[in-house]
Amino acid sequence: MRTEHPLTVTVEQAAAALGVGRSTAYELVHSGELKCIRLRRRIVVPVAYLAETLGVAREAVWAVIGTSQARVDRSN
Repeated sequence: MRTEHPLTVTVEQAAAALGVGRSTAYELVHSGELKCIRLRRRIVVPVAYLAETLGVAREAVWAVIGTSQARVDRSN
C-alpha cells in the first residue's frame, strides 16, 4: 500500500533529512544554497529537490523525516 506524501516539506523537516540543525537550514535558505518556495510568510522545500540533491529516492527522504518526527513526538 502506498502512502501519499506532500510534495514539499518544512525547513525543519528538510533540516532533518539533510542532517543539519534548524538554524543551519534557515541559513542555507537565506543564502540560496537550499532551494525553497516562498508562500507568503511560509517557506517550504520541494521533496524532489532534496531527493535529487542527496541522490536518493523520495521515499528515502520521507523515511528519514518520519523517523526524526517520531523521535520528536516521543520526547514531548
